[in-house]
Amino acid sequence: MNTIDKIKDTINGLLPERCKVTKIEMEGPEVAIYTKNPQAFFENENYVAKTAFELKKRVNIRTDKSLLMDEKTATEKTRQIVPEDAGIKEIYFDPAFSEITIEAIKPGLVIGKGGETSKKIILETGWTPNIIRAPTQKAETLKGIRHQLHKYSAERKKILKETAEKIYADVEQSPRDWFRVEALGGFKQVGRSCIFLETPHTKALLDCTQDLFRFCSKVVTEGLFTARLQHVI
Repeated sequence: MNTIDKIKDTINGLLPERCKVTKIEMEGPEVAIYTKNPQAFFENENYVAKTAFELKKRVNIRTDKSLLMDEKTATEKTRQIVPEDAGIKEIYFDPAFSEITIEAIKPGLVIGKGGETSKKIILETGWTPNIIRAPTQKAETLKGIRHQLHKYSAERKKILKETAEKIYADVEQSPRDWFRVEALGGFKQVGRSCIFLETPHTKALLDCTQDLFRFCSKVVTEGLFTARLQHVI
């Protein structure tokens, strides 16, 4: 049994049947649990806390996709639930993560006391609120960043799942295993150096600083490694 299957078995062992877990996904270092009964997690918040403690990971609870309200109706319902004083500026959806993003002038009112308002949105629409503060003045840079995050959410989720597979991949130990550390750039010069770490299973650039993009191009063209990098730190 691989590590991911062990994590799923641990979760199924910790959560009672009333939680109605339908799917468990690994997204990078985090865990996403899909349920047909989100109310169970609100009634007993210890379920999430205990699962996160046992796994030593962040746990995200999401409503099963079959229970998600259609976007138009969910938008209307959300505006009815959230107080008008919250100043909602925009609402859009992220099907890849089953999220509804709510931009508001006063995000605290969207969350509500003790999270009551955001929980009500989940229970009545199925969508998990991603509540963010709306800019009080025109901010094209912030708008562009948020647009890109939303536009490429499916690609982000794909990358997270691929990353999880690499993190939890079973690697066979061998007496011939090796690693190589190579000093690149000035190395002793702050801001113009980098460390190239290579093992039979991964390649990574460590301690990259201000010349990262120029340096990466140089590394590729000079053929210092034959496969794409898995990590840049």
